Amino acid sequence: MKNVLIPWFAINGTDSYPDHHSKFSNPVEVELHGVKYYTAGYSGNKDLESGAHDYADYEAWLGTQPPVTGIREIRTDAFRRRLTKAERKSIRKYKNGQNPTLADDVDDVQESLRYARSVRLDHPYFIADLQVLVTAEIITSARADDLRVDGLPEEAL
Repeated sequence: MKNVLIPWFAINGTDSYPDHHSKFSNPVEVELHGVKYYTAGYSGNKDLESGAHDYADYEAWLGTQPPVTGIREIRTDAFRRRLTKAERKSIRKYKNGQNPTLADDVDDVQESLRYARSVRLDHPYFIADLQVLVTAEIITSARADDLRVDGLPEEAL
């Protein structure tokens, strides 16, 4: 749990939050240099630095963020579509003579994506698979976080 400082806004239901509302605790209104903010505990992994100085800026920033749907299990084909063509090709073609174990791990990721019925975005094995792709330099850590955003209704089982 970390503390975050976000621009003050009138809480207009759960859509006003920059991440799922359950990840915030104990919001407290504060004022710094004449500008209102909330400070709150945050257990999510998003970078909430919006650069907003007022609610209109914050609302514009919020509109650029992935939707918060709470869908954490998606179809495997939907996950594969989240990967770029270059990423899919890199997974398929990955060979590393220096580290055969890593090459085997990338092959395991490929097999998982081929045969699994669904992807649970918070499952430790899935997170480990993403870490394999980061270690193999197929994706970055930031890209791994992007791939774990909530599923859309059309991606759900």
